[in-house]
Amino acid sequence: MRWHFWLNFALSWLGWLVVTGLLVACSSAPVIRDFEAYSADSRKSLLMLEEWRLLGRVAVQTAEESWNANLDWRRHGGADHLRFYGPLGQGAVSVQLDAEVVVIDRGDGEERYGLDQQTEIARRLGVSVPLQALRYWVLGVPEPQASYELRWRGFQQDDWIVTYTQMQSTQVGSLPYRARMEGASLVLKLIVDQWEFYDDAGTLGGAR
Repeated sequence: MRWHFWLNFALSWLGWLVVTGLLVACSSAPVIRDFEAYSADSRKSLLMLEEWRLLGRVAVQTAEESWNANLDWRRHGGADHLRFYGPLGQGAVSVQLDAEVVVIDRGDGEERYGLDQQTEIARRLGVSVPLQALRYWVLGVPEPQASYELRWRGFQQDDWIVTYTQMQSTQVGSLPYRARMEGASLVLKLIVDQWEFYDDAGTLGGAR
């Protein structure tokens, strides 16, 4: 019957319109974050950025194991305070770092190390990472006291390749959202979900 033909034709046409509409809607969906490409230009001002906090996630992979953790990193008063933790705060590890001492607390009491005790620090943390350089790398800049070589979307420093796959706009400029740091025996991946900055009164604000 002719009406069956026209009904099937109408349903097929309607289905094509729906699918096409969904594809167009998906392709034009708004970007939630203001992502940017990494650029080494005009980043020297970030070397002076001393009062900040990042909230994010970190993944560490070695030849023997891999693990993930949430990360709360505060740079305040000339010192760095890092806290790694799992769901509901489980398995928390705290690291405090200043110009002279590293203090590590895995929940069984604090242990203090000099900056020259890298072997003991690596043993206690379970991984070997350049903590002093990392404080600059998370901002998207090389450590100023060491030489480096610029690469596409990053740089190479102290036998580490640092790559910034996504940047995000903040009130102090472009800062990393997604970064990868690869050493000889370890790969560290970082995602920064939020940047915050201390004001002159020492209060956190300016979340991004």
